[in-house]
Amino acid sequence: MIKCVIFDLGGVILNNYPMRACKRLAKHCPLTPDEVAWFAPKRMHKLMDTGKISKKKLYQQAVKNLGLKNITQKRFEEIYANIFTSNKPVQDLVKKLSKNYKLLLLSNTDDIHFTHVKKKFPILKLFKHLIVSYEVGYVKPSKQIYEEALKKSGFAAKECVFIDDHKENVPGAKKLGIKGLHYTTAAKLKKDLKSYGAKF
Repeated sequence: MIKCVIFDLGGVILNNYPMRACKRLAKHCPLTPDEVAWFAPKRMHKLMDTGKISKKKLYQQAVKNLGLKNITQKRFEEIYANIFTSNKPVQDLVKKLSKNYKLLLLSNTDDIHFTHVKKKFPILKLFKHLIVSYEVGYVKPSKQIYEEALKKSGFAAKECVFIDDHKENVPGAKKLGIKGLHYTTAAKLKKDLKSYGAKF
């Protein structure tokens, strides 16, 4: 019997559009939006997601790598963070599930994105625990981050189900005995949850 539902954030509860930031940053440098996406410091993003570097360091590297001009750190962070919109069908499902199940959030994210998300999307208030990679120091699919989620759940692994839009993140949860679902659409998610006996 399911007692806890663990949701991913970007790509599930929220839609994310990284190119939105690339288009806005392109206005501050000699690169096209596609070039911004290509030259963006991807290694820095991973370091941000594990809390290994500061927001200031990310800004400095972006200025250097992209040739950004006339943009403050504050404005850079605003552009960098503002890439999310609500996935209403999933959020409606979250509201229904919150009446019967303990909800946890498990996300690979950084301080800039998550600070923005917490302010803008009140749906997160329905989650008992917010487990984010930059705070715990591990990213999915590392075993440790699933163990942290399981610990926070307070339930046995078989009583939890984990949902993620990245298929490669699901096996890590399953290895611990957590039920895993690859998210594609809200309609399929409802069907998959019902197959595990979820009621909403």
